Amino acid sequence: MSDTKVATILKQLGAEMEQGVNLGQIEDYSRHFDFSDRDRDGRHSKKEYIQNSRHLTLQARQGVFNASDNDGDGFVTKTEYILNRIITDEAKRIVQAMDEDKDGFVQRSEFIKAAMMDKELAAQVFVTLDTDGNGTLIIPEYLKVWGKWARSGRFPAEKRISELQVELRKSGTTGTPVRSQGFTGRPGVPPYGRPGLVVHLLQYDTNGDGRIEPRELLGLIHRADLNKDGVLDREEMEAIDPPAQGRKRPSDRP
Repeated sequence: MSDTKVATILKQLGAEMEQGVNLGQIEDYSRHFDFSDRDRDGRHSKKEYIQNSRHLTLQARQGVFNASDNDGDGFVTKTEYILNRIITDEAKRIVQAMDEDKDGFVQRSEFIKAAMMDKELAAQVFVTLDTDGNGTLIIPEYLKVWGKWARSGRFPAEKRISELQVELRKSGTTGTPVRSQGFTGRPGVPPYGRPGLVVHLLQYDTNGDGRIEPRELLGLIHRADLNKDGVLDREEMEAIDPPAQGRKRPSDRP
């Protein structure tokens, strides 16, 4: 696809990329980077991030590293890391909001229904994101294509992030931004869903008694366990989304 068409598709899906974050979020990503930058040289090597890291699986770390290494030099700088977190965190929020039955997978019908107004284009986009052609999207799968689209025809990470920081400092935008609704039907949400976590958890109150029992949390764990290793690490917990306004709990759906 051409750069222009890719940019149009991302916009219709509701993607804002770096224009949808603030200084607080950038600083948070920066702290995450510094935590993994053991030798404090301002970049992640493959050994440092892939071999020595403890979060996610080895395969997932390899995928994150390769996606972040924007210039392909074998190292991930802080700005490359920040840009990749901005792109992937937003992509997860947008696509996982389409998971209507909360089973941790986005089916073709779910995507076409929620993705954009042009259903024919939505079907074409799904085929492109569904790289294994099984009619279902999982996070590592669609992020490969989404990440390429989000970088296609754009400036390198250093320029994108540095210019954004200058712009935000000038405008004084330091707090939590209000995200645009886009075509996904999602109202504006803050990063990581912290303020909406209680409401989000209550979606899993399947018997409607206002309390969360261990068995009811299995649905949340299954959905939030992005790498399907049976546990939730820090990044997976941070990626938990708040619910859209008016979304019904599982017990409310037939």
